[in-house]
Amino acid sequence: MNAFASWLGTMGAAMGYPTDATIAKALGITQSNVYRWKVKGSRPTVEHLWQLSRLFRTDLEALLVLTGHIPAPADDDPVAEAGAAPLDQALAAAHERIVALETEVAALRFAATSARTRLDRALGGEPPLTREEQTAEVIAHHKELRATLPHRPDDPGVGAELLEEMTALAPLRAEVNAKYLD
Repeated sequence: MNAFASWLGTMGAAMGYPTDATIAKALGITQSNVYRWKVKGSRPTVEHLWQLSRLFRTDLEALLVLTGHIPAPADDDPVAEAGAAPLDQALAAAHERIVALETEVAALRFAATSARTRLDRALGGEPPLTREEQTAEVIAHHKELRATLPHRPDDPGVGAELLEEMTALAPLRAEVNAKYLD
């Protein structure tokens, strides 16, 4: 297995794309393309590398060096010199993406509940909520949202589940960083 294929498998698994099919779907390409990169040793096009760099939040230059599209800087490790994002950064980016999605879902649930309440009041012949009632509803929603959403990794109140997950991934992070970045 070549270095790029190993990197792709490791980063794919770490970022939530464990199979060729999930990587292909995220890139909008066929699964056979990803298979050829990983098994047959084919080089991805520069366009595909650009898509991979965005998907995995990795420096494009590092991928160009790793796949042999451009030469490595002299006397330096090509991936580390080109600035490929370490797995810690990738995990933090994935966590931020999850928090953003959970925030969006919570906002949609609040909007749906609020609309349902207004509709129920209107159908029941009750007057609409006053501005004070609407404000109290929004404040209660924000308090509930803060209590239920996970904390940022650098927040001292980080949830036990996230801490366990990050601790469990520490050996994998060290292995990936040592293999590709040291």
